[in-house]
Formats: sequence, structure tokens, C-alpha cells
Amino acid sequence: MRLLILAFLCLVPLYANAEEYDLRTGVDVFTKRQSSITALHNLSMMREVYPSVFLGGRLISSAGGTGGGLFIGGAELAYRLPLNQDSAIEFDAFVGGGGGANVVAGDGFMTRVGVNLRHNINEKFSGSIGLSYIDISGSAISTPALSFGLSTSLGFAVTRGHSEQTTDPGGIRLSTLKPVAMAYFPINSQGLLGRPIQNMGLLGAELEFAGSSDRLTSFVRALGAMSGDGAGYAEWTYGLRWHTGESAIGLRGFAELGAGFAGGGKVDTGGGMVATAGAGVGIPITGPLEAELGIGAIKALGGDFTAYTAFARAVLRFGSDDRNTLNSETQRWQLSSGLSAQVEHDGLRYPGVNRSGDLVLVAFSMDYFVSNRGYVFGEAQSVASGQAGGYALGALGAGYEFPLGNSNWSLASEVFVGAAAGGLIATGSGLIGGGRVELDYALTDQLKLSAGVGQILSDGTAHPVTVSLGLKVPFTSFH
Repeated sequence: MRLLILAFLCLVPLYANAEEYDLRTGVDVFTKRQSSITALHNLSMMREVYPSVFLGGRLISSAGGTGGGLFIGGAELAYRLPLNQDSAIEFDAFVGGGGGANVVAGDGFMTRVGVNLRHNINEKFSGSIGLSYIDISGSAISTPALSFGLSTSLGFAVTRGHSEQTTDPGGIRLSTLKPVAMAYFPINSQGLLGRPIQNMGLLGAELEFAGSSDRLTSFVRALGAMSGDGAGYAEWTYGLRWHTGESAIGLRGFAELGAGFAGGGKVDTGGGMVATAGAGVGIPITGPLEAELGIGAIKALGGDFTAYTAFARAVLRFGSDDRNTLNSETQRWQLSSGLSAQVEHDGLRYPGVNRSGDLVLVAFSMDYFVSNRGYVFGEAQSVASGQAGGYALGALGAGYEFPLGNSNWSLASEVFVGAAAGGLIATGSGLIGGGRVELDYALTDQLKLSAGVGQILSDGTAHPVTVSLGLKVPFTSFH
């Protein structure tokens, strides 16, 4: 039954008439002490699918106590009941899966229901306070919680399919998309197993947002370990970035500060909170494409983890250089959501693990089209069934669509690289790669039904065949 509920929320069509997008963050503080985790942090991207009804994905991580490394992903549904022009009561429900931090055994299926009082702080931001109830199967966590949140409307104009759009979207503006590769060099950091943490390689992506000035931007970044001593480690941070003006040869310097939540694997991050800093230089390549190189540092605020960092980022810039001006430039996107199964096989789990069963994961993906048929994508998956609580996957990849004649059918072929670990799944250091083929049927020009088959390869013994079912929602953004 719980997988049917999860499938329903993941597969609800996201193409209704309303077009508002919200980026939300918040914290749930437990009223009961039942495990090493005392609070959860969340990040949601929600779309208004009908008037006052919002649907989207939520990522959750530990934010208090000593259980850094819990990560859960899933689908969220909310209904907003206006009280007046600036206030509303909001009811929300979440279902998903994940785990980690040695507090979840079994599936890691999570449910959360809540009610919040929401109030507009100013034209861009809203705050909320409320009550929620959280239950994570396979753990001791089943508790009421005090909920606090902050949200903003995302500032890009969006149309379904390929409609025209000429109005200014307002809000906080999405300015760049950045695939990220990072290396961590720990400094005298003892891991959870009592030995020094070795160097780590990480892969991820970042969204950068511009406000009223092109010199000051904000960002949200998600990373997962794929090599070295960090198998199972994941991290996501918020931050501010200051940019210099361009030099005579087009270079632009920057400095950044961030804070967020991290943990997993052998890394001791305490309750999960981390602080980051960095600086570097942006290098123009061609058109809207740039590269960024830099160095920095990360420190766990409640655990024994400090590291120097080095990073490289590709920069896909949207819109004009004047970030306050909406122009006619458009970007094609495609949002995918659904369920993905990894088929049980010999070697899927580490030797001696007395568990079995196919893994079912909640999957979300965002495709960005770089040509008429070719696209790059970022994807996140977290387990909801299969006795592997804590297993999660993140990947970056590229794909290409092949239309099948003049019909509504098409094929999509994808390859990817990323990180996956947790739940006693034998992915070795966490580095994965693989590919899949998806057969898509266009129900309308705004909605596709998709089924796929593929395989994941790791440097461990886990090499599962994958089967997926979901929906794809094409849309166009104007910047």
C-alpha cells in the first residue's frame, strides 16, 4: 500500500494551469528523544499544480544530535488555505525513503504530515511555523515535531510545452546551472571507525540564483562521494557568493561562504551541520559556457571532520548579462519523477548480509536540453523498499532523444556517472556509472509516460539491472 501511495504522488501530472514554483527550506525539531537524531532539515522544490495545491520533491537530512548522515528523499503534497493577503494555513504530507547514520534498519520508508501558519515576510520571502508528525520505519523515530520554514518563489518564467511568455517572472532568479567535481583533503580528521579519513572525491551539481545585483548571488549545492574514503557520504549546502568585475581578458574572481548538512560513510560530522568557504576564478569558454576553478575548506560544526577542498565547475549561464532584464532567450527543460527498481542479484549486498529483495527507489531527474534532441541531466534516488535503508544514488549524465517516425513514441538513450552507497549495498568506494534506454509515449505535448531498462556498474560487486516507470514533463523557462 505504501508504495502505491508513493507512486501516486510521484506520478501525479505536474502540468496543470497554475505555474508558480517555490523553493522551500526548513527544520523539524523533535519533541521526543528516540535516537541519535533530534532534528531534521529539509529542502523542497514545489510547483503549484492547481490553485492552492502544490506538489514536488523534498530532500531531508539530519540536523541535530549526533546522527549526521541521514538522508531521505520523496514526494510532497501541500494545500494552502488563504487567511488574508499575507497569511495562510498550509497542510502538507510527505512520503519517501532513505536512511543512514546507523539509525535506520529495514526499508527506511518515511511519512510526515504537518500543518503550518505561513506569512509573507516581504515580496520575495515567506516564513512558516507549525506542527508535524514524523515516522521512519525501521527506526525508533516516531514523534511530533515543531516545524520552522522559509520559502521563496523561483524567479523564472515557465510555460508548459512551448507556449509564449513575455512577462517578467519576478522573485529570486535562476541564473546558472553548474555540474561540480570536488576533492577533499582531510586535516587530522578521525573517522567513525577510529582511523584518519583519507582523501575523497565528490560529484554533484549546483543551482545559482541572482538577485538585484550581478555581484552577489546565492546557491544551493548537492554532492555525493564517489572515490576515496567517503563511500556513503553526501552533502548539501546553501551559500552566498561575491563576484568581481570582469578583467580585460574576461576573467572574474569570486569568494563564497556556505552552510549546510553532511554525513554518511566513515565521516564524523556529528549532528550533520557543516560550514564551507571558497575562492576562485571564472574562465570564459564560449557563449554562455564558462568554467570555474577554486580552492576552499569545509568543517563539521559538531564532529571531527575538517578538510581543504579543490573544485572545478562547468557553468551554464541563462539569460542576458543584465540579470535584472528579462529577454527573449528560452531554455528547454524536462522534469521526470517516478519509481526505479534495482533487481536483486548475487553480489548486490555485502557478504554476510542476511537481507534480500529487489530495491525500489524514489527517483527525480531534471533534464536541460543543449540541442534540439540532446540534453544533460542530474538525478537523485533514495530507497523506499528492499531492506536497504540508507541507500541513495546521485548521478550526472547525458542523453539523446530519438523520435520514432511521426508517432507519439520516442526512445531516449542515457549514460551517467555518479555516487551510490549505504544500506549494505556493495558499491565499493561509491563510484558508479551506467546507462539505460527509455521508451516514452507523449500523452500530450506537456506530458510523457516513460518506461526504461538499464544497468548500474560500480567498483564493488553490485551491478544491478534497473527497471523504471515514471512521467516526464517538458517545460520552457524564459530568462
